[in-house]
Amino acid sequence: MLLILELIGTVAFAISGAIVGIQKKMDIFGVAILAMTTAVGGGIIRDIILNITPPAAFREPVFTIIGIVVGIAVFFSAKKHFQVRNQLFYEVLLRNMDSLGLGLFTVIGIETAYTYVAETNVYLAVFVGVITGLGGGVFQR
Repeated sequence: MLLILELIGTVAFAISGAIVGIQKKMDIFGVAILAMTTAVGGGIIRDIILNITPPAAFREPVFTIIGIVVGIAVFFSAKKHFQVRNQLFYEVLLRNMDSLGLGLFTVIGIETAYTYVAETNVYLAVFVGVITGLGGGVFQR
């Protein structure tokens, strides 16, 4: 179940990162990299804080690959839609994907803290959850 939530969160944040890249008029490479770093960035920061090395994004490249593939797919889809001025759809999609990714990755971050740290306290779990949820978005700005 946790794997499915991670996959959904990865796709959601990859879409979010790709849309931001398109809004910043990046080329396909920039959009793909921004989608990927948004999708896995929070997990990398989380793993470094929890001393989980190497971070999961490097141990299981499927999440990185999903981020890149989703970014490329959104790039081609959005380029077509932006030509017909359908920007409202992508603004709503951006907000929804950000919300979905934030919620899922916050829960996943808390779960990871409780799984990997023997003496996890509530403060650490909440802190790591928030960092996991917000971490990828840091790379968008």
